[in-house]
Amino acid sequence: MRKTGPGRPKKARKAHSFVTRRVRRLVDLAHDGNIRQAADECGLPYATLRDLYSGRRTNPGLKTLKKLAERYEIPMGWFTDERQSEEVPISGYVGYLEPRAEQRGPRPWLRDITIPFAAWEFVRVIKALDDYLESLPATPERPIVGDSAGKEGLKRLTEFLLQPILAAEAIGEPDAVVPNTAFVPDRMPTKQDEENWVRKLRLLGNLWESLIPGVLDRARKRTQGVTPVA
Repeated sequence: MRKTGPGRPKKARKAHSFVTRRVRRLVDLAHDGNIRQAADECGLPYATLRDLYSGRRTNPGLKTLKKLAERYEIPMGWFTDERQSEEVPISGYVGYLEPRAEQRGPRPWLRDITIPFAAWEFVRVIKALDDYLESLPATPERPIVGDSAGKEGLKRLTEFLLQPILAAEAIGEPDAVVPNTAFVPDRMPTKQDEENWVRKLRLLGNLWESLIPGVLDRARKRTQGVTPVA
């Protein structure tokens, strides 16, 4: 059940406008209904997003919708075209993993996965570390990545950050990792699968923020041009 508290309405009225339904669906998925958090993340006034979420306002300007679309890499048409599915389009970064045992063949290849922008807590972590590792000189001592680059480097970072989920997959947890639709041996992932994947990654992002706050702080300061304190 979605929590109530600061930044969340006590009770949202039934959404009659399709714009309201879609804004509400996005905010619920990416921010558990926390309108203030979503507004801060997208650079929108809280009152503007609150009125869109509640249904008080049903005709937002294109500038408002553009900010929401750009932050989560969602096509503008999803907010304006009622014929499109109500489900949130899932798009984001691409990460790489070793293929599962049953997927391996004579030709080496990597399993690509989508890290949705809606899982913004995890996206912040992987982007901070990816940018940080890219900024370091290529030496054997480089953390996690070593002297590798490109797909191999991103693969090592992705596998490092997804350790708990990959461990669940290794012991037989079904659908622990939701793959891209390019290769799904058993079935195509549903929208529910994709939304569950967003929720898993959001939780994992929060976990890494609490486990390695010092590392992430140094990474962000370096890539933002600020010299970290030793």
